[in-house]
Amino acid sequence: MVDVIGEGTSNLGDPYDFTFVNDISRMNLTVDGVALDKKEIESVDGVSYSYGFGDRGDGTYRFVVTYYPNGTQDTDGEHFVWEINEAISNFAPVQFQYVVRLTTAPTADGTHGQYDGNGEHNYSGLLTNKEATLYPVDSNGTTYPAEEFPKPTVSYTVDNGGDTPVDPTPGEEQFTITINYYRRSDNAVLRDSETITLDANAAYNINDLVNMVISGYRWNNYSVPEGQTSDLTGTLTSNLVFNVYYVRSGGSGGGGSSSGSGSSGGGAYTPSGGPGVTINPEEVPLAPLPDTSTTTTIGENEVPLSPLPKTGETARRGWAVMMLSGALMALAAVLSRKREEER
Repeated sequence: MVDVIGEGTSNLGDPYDFTFVNDISRMNLTVDGVALDKKEIESVDGVSYSYGFGDRGDGTYRFVVTYYPNGTQDTDGEHFVWEINEAISNFAPVQFQYVVRLTTAPTADGTHGQYDGNGEHNYSGLLTNKEATLYPVDSNGTTYPAEEFPKPTVSYTVDNGGDTPVDPTPGEEQFTITINYYRRSDNAVLRDSETITLDANAAYNINDLVNMVISGYRWNNYSVPEGQTSDLTGTLTSNLVFNVYYVRSGGSGGGGSSSGSGSSGGGAYTPSGGPGVTINPEEVPLAPLPDTSTTTTIGENEVPLSPLPKTGETARRGWAVMMLSGALMALAAVLSRKREEER
């Protein structure tokens, strides 16, 4: 799979540019929810950076991600290549989670881009990745047509303090979704809660947040207050709370994905089922691959591709983070015996 990091010009005419956070501690790869061990490995050309996931003990890895900050002869622009060296099953979905940072942020007043955590609406921006393409090859070396994943987008709102504050939906009623993370045995808090604020009747999708990966633990189940919907997708008509529970596991590595929206004060920004988002002031953790494709998220101080961002929030400048997940579930069912790698 080849993933080209997002950049371009916003709908208001301002340039924007996301940069891959080249830090192995910010990357996680899971198979059926279990994080694999990870290791930085020797670069083959001296200008790229390679990371192995799932050490086989013979110098090879189940998955390898190679980051090219300056592009290659075959692919222009900053991108990474994800080599998948084993058959993928829809019974054991695979996710690769990473972080991008908004290094060139729009400055003009207004809301730049539209949020679409799964890329299903085909918006033109702000794109967290310009391209995510899978090049399947089976165990016999037979190649198959390339599969293009949807491209997640986020929004970024700027208010430079004019007489008329930027508010795309003035007076709109809003609700919040809160996701809490607990240890099953004693209800100990395992990580900070995720909170998303959206306009009333806005569509929401919190699959990535409720299925967050936490290092050293395995996802167990989730619960909701009595009388509340337990649906992870739908239309927001009231405040919602989801309590997610985990049990200890012997696995190593791990990490979380998150999603979000623009936030005022110079925000940050973080990508599900395949390769969602929240924007916060200092860093943005991004969009996970969508089901059978690629996705992302934006948060406070970080933007981790998945909470859903709120287009009405403001931000002067910030980071954006997205977590890209490579679930590839539907595609895996078709290519169950295929090995996927870079074309």
